[in-house]
Amino acid sequence: MPEKNSRLRQVQEEAEEVKVIMMDNMEKTEARKEKLQDLDERAEELKLKSKSFHKTSIKLKEQKKCDNIKANWKLIAVVAASAIIIILVAIFMVKMGSLQDPSALTARLQKTLISYHSMDENEWRVAKKSKDVMVWRKSSEEFHGYLYKAQGMVDDNPNRIVDYIRPGPYRLDWDSLMTAMDIIETLDQGCCVMRYATAGQLWNIIAPREFIDFSYTTDYQDGLLSCGISVEHEKQHQSYVRGFNHPCGWFCVPTPDSTTTPTQSLLTGYIQTDLRGMIPQSAVDTAMASTLINFYNDLRKALKKA
Repeated sequence: MPEKNSRLRQVQEEAEEVKVIMMDNMEKTEARKEKLQDLDERAEELKLKSKSFHKTSIKLKEQKKCDNIKANWKLIAVVAASAIIIILVAIFMVKMGSLQDPSALTARLQKTLISYHSMDENEWRVAKKSKDVMVWRKSSEEFHGYLYKAQGMVDDNPNRIVDYIRPGPYRLDWDSLMTAMDIIETLDQGCCVMRYATAGQLWNIIAPREFIDFSYTTDYQDGLLSCGISVEHEKQHQSYVRGFNHPCGWFCVPTPDSTTTPTQSLLTGYIQTDLRGMIPQSAVDTAMASTLINFYNDLRKALKKA
């Protein structure tokens, strides 16, 4: 009996030892399970961080690309603006240079007007005529409009007639189209830069115009030549549209029988005006011939009154 009890006790002790070992193994297994779970959580966290990093890197890359494009466009804009400024300054310097030394401009202008004056009659087409004024026209080589030629006799000597036409105290008093005239700069004997303005037409449907012209007067045969051309010389007034006169001028010479009383002179003008703005050039061409005939009539009246 004692042996049986001893044997049972031994078995119980062994069973207890196995139990302890199993419990220990279970605890270790549980611990490893927790560690694996922790590793899974960390792996998932790393995965999420990796995705976030990838998205951030893509955004940064796109942002950098956009910044580079903006920088390139800014650089292009700066270069283009600089080029425009350089070109404008160059043009301004060239034009100012020609005004500061007007001899080349006057020679070129005089040569152009004399070439118009020497054209064969067959090159001109009659635009309009009155009792004592004839107006012709031909296509201009300067712009898309016409070069007009007007001719008529005026009772006075060339010096006095040209004084009433060129920039000075008389023109504004009798020319109904002009509302203002100022001599901006006197460059040389017989040369100046002037600004003049014309009134609006048709209840100001046609806006007032302004012109900045280089004007030059010189001897021609036994009379005078007064000619001009528009130049870029100052800022445009906001209330006007800036027109442009291509080479134009007036030849005034005494008639062969100028010994008669009163003295008579042959006045021949060449006009090619671009009013610019929104007015069709065809509308300008329609009115130009009548305007030139009225110019002669107003000039004659002013000379008679003086």
